[in-house]
Amino acid sequence: MAVVVRIRRAIAVLAVLAGGFGIVATPAAAQQSKPAKPTGLEAVSVSHDSVTLGWDDPDDGTITGYRILRRDIVNQTAGTFTAVAEDTADAATSYTDTTIEPETRYSYRIVAINPHGSSGKSKNASVRTLAGPAPGKPTGLEAVSVSHDSVTLGWDDPDDGTITGYRILRRDIVNQTAGTFTAVAEDTADAATSYTDTTIEPETRYSYRIVAINPHGSSGKSMYASVRTSAVPAPGKPTGLEAVSVSHDSVTLGWDDPDDGTITGYRILRRDIVNQTAGTFTAVAEDTADAATSYTDTTIEPETRYSYRIVAINPHGSSGKSKYASVRTLAGPGTGFEQTELISTSPLQPQNREVSQQQEQEEEDDATGFIDLDAGWSHACALHADGQIACWGTINNRNQYRTARSPASSNRYVDVTASRYGSCGVLEDGTIHCFDGYAYHTDPSVPETGIASVSQYSDGSFCWLLQDGSVGCQGSVPNSVAAERFQSVHAGGVGFACGLTTSNHVRCWRTLYGTVLPAPEGEFTSLSFGGNIGCGIKIDGTVQCWAVSWDDVTWNPLGFNRPSPSGTFTQIDSGYWVSCGVRTDQSVECWSNRPENWSPGNDPIVDFTPPPEGSFTKVSVDFWYFACGLKTDGSVVCWGDDEYYMIAGIYDEPAP
Repeated sequence: MAVVVRIRRAIAVLAVLAGGFGIVATPAAAQQSKPAKPTGLEAVSVSHDSVTLGWDDPDDGTITGYRILRRDIVNQTAGTFTAVAEDTADAATSYTDTTIEPETRYSYRIVAINPHGSSGKSKNASVRTLAGPAPGKPTGLEAVSVSHDSVTLGWDDPDDGTITGYRILRRDIVNQTAGTFTAVAEDTADAATSYTDTTIEPETRYSYRIVAINPHGSSGKSMYASVRTSAVPAPGKPTGLEAVSVSHDSVTLGWDDPDDGTITGYRILRRDIVNQTAGTFTAVAEDTADAATSYTDTTIEPETRYSYRIVAINPHGSSGKSKYASVRTLAGPGTGFEQTELISTSPLQPQNREVSQQQEQEEEDDATGFIDLDAGWSHACALHADGQIACWGTINNRNQYRTARSPASSNRYVDVTASRYGSCGVLEDGTIHCFDGYAYHTDPSVPETGIASVSQYSDGSFCWLLQDGSVGCQGSVPNSVAAERFQSVHAGGVGFACGLTTSNHVRCWRTLYGTVLPAPEGEFTSLSFGGNIGCGIKIDGTVQCWAVSWDDVTWNPLGFNRPSPSGTFTQIDSGYWVSCGVRTDQSVECWSNRPENWSPGNDPIVDFTPPPEGSFTKVSVDFWYFACGLKTDGSVVCWGDDEYYMIAGIYDEPAP
């Protein structure tokens, strides 16, 4: 007992001494206290992609951050919380969680943190996040490319990461009522901003709209993009024709698979080499009505020399004739002859060399008639079926009627254009060959290859259409024009040009300054320009003509009311004074480009020779002197002013 008393006294003495020196005793637990449990936790704001929490200010300067805990009420068991943030490292009394899902129920708790430890968990704050917004309406829809079997659409990038796909809507303008669209694709399941529709029909007018899709809904419909699909091209010329087997009573032919699903059959042509004149073939079968690449002819005679050619057929036309396959059938049974003779496979025999030369001549004979033409200032040029160009009239003050030859015999012309100073042709390999004074093929602004067609105007303007659908001109092309794809381009007078896009809309621009000009609205199937006069065939086949001011190449406000013919047309061409067109009945009509109130009294249509009768596929008008027409039989006839030796008659050969 005495010991305890002594100890207590000693402690008291030490306490007194400590007090005398200003020392205050503090319990160890009080020196290292954790923060108190946070209070007042609530959801300050809730949306589809964020939840902002707030809580009471603890008035505790030791707190350095908070742990944010969250539970998915539906998908996590009671009491199971996941740390959204292990330590905010910030004493702020609010936190925004951006890792949530829309339309989801969450429960939150928080824990305060200081250097000595963590508090207990706060009370719960529960929320339900909102549904996410549907995407905005797509913009900039256009037809990037159009063919007979596909339409490729493109539109602006919406810069919206929530979009998961698009609904593609299409209307057959003729066969579906206005506003009635069918879903070509309910959901592309792809955020790509392009789509190719391969379920179309050729020569059909369609209107497209699209809808953006995300997990929260669908946008409104975009604006329209209308197109007219092209006709299915006639099939290509068959290749690889050969006699697979020959006997006394049959010849079996075979040829390469053309890999063309449009072919529905073949025309089988045969010539008796001895008894039929060169180039005269008889149809053994007008149409096999079968896409098989073989045919057996059982209508032959024994010991007879035959030459075969074939033609591919689809619903839209016929191909050119194939190369020849020549045979000599066997003698009948009992004659002792059993050898098959394929004439075209023995070039060393004199007889076969003669046949080969004869075949070459026959091929030249088959390539008769012109297939395209263009009239320049004082001359015209026409593209012949054999790939050559014939020009006649006055070129650079030289009267001449001549034929342009390809630089290489294996390279044929596919397009021709004529102007005041000369002519140019596009070759099969996509290069330009100019002659009679022009040297545009040396101009560095003209691409060396990849050209599909060219357009010249009499003042020297020059534009080109590339095989990828882009256009270029000597001078400038606005960026908005360069970004589009075209089916034709036309150089106009005084430094301007216009083109027809793949979606059948007109775009015009100034090549001198690279600025966009106004253009007529609506959809067109073809365009033509002569001087400041432009005419186009609309989707319904009617013609609209307009004008550009000569002074500063600004669009004439009254230009959209230029005289236009009535009725429907398949092709047109404009000169400065006169325009002509081929009607749907294949006749030609010409009309004045001057307005009805034209006063000087020298309207050239009064003195312009009326077009001849007949069936035409194309007409071309020069600046103001004359016009030429391409007839359905492949011949060319010209009419009008004969000052430049143009009206010599009907031209049906590539050279005189």
